Parts: sequence; structure tokens; C-alpha cells
Amino acid sequence: MKNLFIVFPKASGGEYIATKNLATALKSLAPQNIYVNEVGNLDFVWDSSKSLQLIKSLFKSLYLYLKVFLKYKHKNIDFYYSNSLLFLFVSTLGCFFSNKKAKFFYHFHGRSHDSLFEEFKKEANILKKIFYIFPVYYLLSIIEKFALKKVAKVFLPSPSALEELEVLYKMSLTKTKIIPNGFDKKYFYPKKDFNSKKNKGFNLLYVGRIDPQKNIDLIIKTHQSLKTGITCSLDLVFPHITDKKTADWFYKLENKNRVNLHVDLKPKQIGSLYRGVDLTILLSSKDNFPLVFLESIACGTAVVISEIKDLLPLQKEIASFLIVKKIKLNYVKRVIIDYLNLSKDRQLQIRKNCLQVAKNYSWQKSAKLLFNNIIDEKH
Repeated sequence: MKNLFIVFPKASGGEYIATKNLATALKSLAPQNIYVNEVGNLDFVWDSSKSLQLIKSLFKSLYLYLKVFLKYKHKNIDFYYSNSLLFLFVSTLGCFFSNKKAKFFYHFHGRSHDSLFEEFKKEANILKKIFYIFPVYYLLSIIEKFALKKVAKVFLPSPSALEELEVLYKMSLTKTKIIPNGFDKKYFYPKKDFNSKKNKGFNLLYVGRIDPQKNIDLIIKTHQSLKTGITCSLDLVFPHITDKKTADWFYKLENKNRVNLHVDLKPKQIGSLYRGVDLTILLSSKDNFPLVFLESIACGTAVVISEIKDLLPLQKEIASFLIVKKIKLNYVKRVIIDYLNLSKDRQLQIRKNCLQVAKNYSWQKSAKLLFNNIIDEKH
């Protein structure tokens, strides 16, 4: 049995959750031959008030990844697997200079920070663009593209992720494999009295990062519009706040809108929220295969979604009318009202459909598929 080394940065959001769960599931398949290392928080913060931090983050990441590579050098690693191209860049060079043969595997989940980077570019003055954006962002791109050319195979959660990756790096990739996302069955499961009504009133839930692509403002407007006719609540669940701009936005949101805000919740708490609401809402203008969808339906709660390409086949098995055709207030509101007008039996059937679809996904299944694709790769 050959040795596999899994490295991923500690962060927040769906990519970190997916990578950590896959790493844990992989480790259980061959405990003696799989090594896992979670590197400290290396999130890049595209905050124009902290431009120098970008340069520090880049070189700190390279330094820490080098330390990790050297620490496990004596383990005779045959396969390196990571969701960080920076680590794969370091390990590729490390193996070259130490005259070691190994295979490298990259797992791409999407580039959530790119939209935040675009906001940073708009705010930054000309000096910051010259002295920070070019040397950091484009150097990072060069490093990542180099590493990407050296990998034996790229794993992705969905076909849309492959399209995004090829556009991002302007290169065609042939050695790829789709590894579906999963969910943690320990936290995401239906309530015991599944056939009963949810809480009193009507309850909406958003879970995800704070990002312009998520259209959170529209979700809040939808909630406010619905409140005029029915008793309606909205819970917003975010990962930790990473920069001043987001913190300011969050503070204003908390004070101006009557919504329930949550930050840094544990999976157990998020699972409880899924089970306690009528609908989860996900109106991304750009997304691949968000974990939120699987987590919610695993709890028996349907999701109102925009036309997220990779989710459409699954949503059609649950209830196709819950797909919002246009990301506009009237369209979103119409879908929710249509759900409200359904009979209790029809709503119950939709919840059962959710559970049926969720049965096809788990981190254990995905890890086995991933493991087989790695160990079958010939040197």
C-alpha cells in the first residue's frame, strides 16, 4: 500500500467543510498509510484597508507549506492531495530538488474569494493596484497555474466547477474526475416527528458566506415583502467575519432589519435550524454544488434555488417549481407563495422527496471514489 499525504488550510466556508470531511473519510479507509495535516488559517483577505496583509499572507503560506512538506519528507509519500495549489507548488518543487517521484492531486471547489477581489480592485487606489494587486494576485496566479500543470488529476464537485477552473486559468484540462459533495449524517438528519408541521408561522433560512454573488440583500427584501401578508421569520447564518468591510455591513444589517443573525455556529446548531424552518433559500448568481443544498434536504427541508446548473437535476426530483427563473423579487416571492399555498400532504411529499435525493450522497461514498482514483494512478 502506497502512502498518501493530505494537506489543506484551515479556513471557513463550504470548501473547508468539504475538504475536512473528505480527509476524515479518506483517513478511515487506510489509517496506517494516509497522513493528514491541517495548516493554520491562511485565508486571503481582499480588504483594501489591509493591502500589505496580502503580501504577508502569500509568503507566510509558502513558508508554512514548506515546513509541512519537510516535516513529512521522511514518510516516503507517494501521493500528495490538496485543495491548495500553493501547497502543491511547494511539494512539486520539493520532490524535484530531493529527487523523489510522487503524484500530485488537486481538488478544486471554486474560487469564492475572486468576487471579493473584484470589490477590492474597485476600492483600491492606483498605488495599491500597482504595488499590491499586480505583485500578489498575478504572482499567485502564475504559481497556481504552474502547480496545476504538474498535477496528475483534478477533482471537482461538479461539471460547472470544471468550466470555472478552465476559464479561470485559461487552460483545457483532460485528467479530471467529478467527486460529488456529501453531508455529515451525524448533524444533518430529519426531525423525529417528520410528518408534523414545522414551527409556528413561516420560517426562511439562508446559510452561507457574505458575498455579492449570494444576493443576500434580495433574500432580505423578499422576507420584508412577505411579512406584510404573513407571519414570517428569516435566519441568516454566516461563517466568521474576516474583514472590516464585512463587519460594517453585518452591523448595519443587524440594526436595520428584523432578522435573526448567526455567526460561527456549530454544525449541530445549523442542523437544528434546518429542521426548524419551512424553506432554505439559495439565490446565487454563480455557484457550483453548494453544501447547503445537501445539508438542508438531508434534514427534510426543501430549498428555493436560483438556476444553479448543477442543482437543477436534483431539484426537479424534489419540486421543480422551487427553481426561481429570474433573480428578482417578484419571481422569488411567487415561488415561496406557491409553496405556502400547497396542501399539507403535498408539502410533506416534497420533504420526503428531499430525503430520497439526499440518500444518494455521503462523504464516505465520495471518499471511496476519490481514494480509488488516487491509488489507481500509475507512476
